[in-house]
Amino acid sequence: MATQEFRTGDAVPLIEAEPPKSSGVRVLKRARPARRHRVLRTASARQALGYWDEGYDYEINTNGEFSLLDVILVLLERTGPADVSISTWSAGLYDVEVANRFMNTGLIRSIRFVLDVSFKNNGGSRGYSTLLMDMFGEECIRTTRTHAKFVTITNDEFKLSISSTANLNENKRLEIFHFSDDPARAAWYLGIVDELFQDVKPGWNPDSGAPALGRLDPSGTKMKTGKVAKVGRLKIGGNTDE
Repeated sequence: MATQEFRTGDAVPLIEAEPPKSSGVRVLKRARPARRHRVLRTASARQALGYWDEGYDYEINTNGEFSLLDVILVLLERTGPADVSISTWSAGLYDVEVANRFMNTGLIRSIRFVLDVSFKNNGGSRGYSTLLMDMFGEECIRTTRTHAKFVTITNDEFKLSISSTANLNENKRLEIFHFSDDPARAAWYLGIVDELFQDVKPGWNPDSGAPALGRLDPSGTKMKTGKVAKVGRLKIGGNTDE
């Protein structure tokens, strides 16, 4: 059993939980462009993604046996030291402590957070928003109106991305993760983070609406629509008049 210490000096035990007798994890393994499928019933993120094959995408569903943070840490075991970007609506105090611990060991070379503007005032996160800022600094944090959950893990060898229904923290509900080692997909997500870090002020910001992300579509592309068909008036209980 490994241990770590909170900033208060209190010891926090880190225990790898035993898989439940009846777990619910299913993995869809698909190649680009061909597809292959694999089914797993496991409570371990390491079993689900610890031995992923390059050139494949994985879709994983779990009913709460592991979190988005677990997935990140397992992938870092494969990639080695990497730059990490995280977009999440909420994160638990324990998760922030673990991310800080891994930064101190060198597995995370740099980290960027994109958080919802409600993060600082949410009942669940209010108590540790200051701690998050203290650990990572406001230059690593941007807050905007967002509900997106995704992660990129990149270095010279790997360009990984994970999109998720789950937030960073543990959640005992049905969740889905989509993992890919496609460099183009990672670059797409990194473009969003880069845009936000350029346009949004560091640290905590007031709610100013959803981010514009204008440089990702510099032409301001408009959707083309066809002609609107003429319709008659609808009579309730009767026929439509021309």
